[in-house]
Amino acid sequence: MYPPPDPHMQLWDEYKYRHDHIWQKLFQITIAVVLLGSVPYLKPEIAQVLRG
Repeated sequence: MYPPPDPHMQLWDEYKYRHDHIWQKLFQITIAVVLLGSVPYLKPEIAQVLRG
């Protein structure tokens, strides 16, 4: 059969997964904020509609 998994390697793999995941989400959120923040400058008529 297979040898029992090393708990340290499991912990390290979990850390790597979470570390990569949080950086990926951080970049996605940053890009979304920059794009949404630039809309009023690129399309001023949209800002007029949203103001009411």
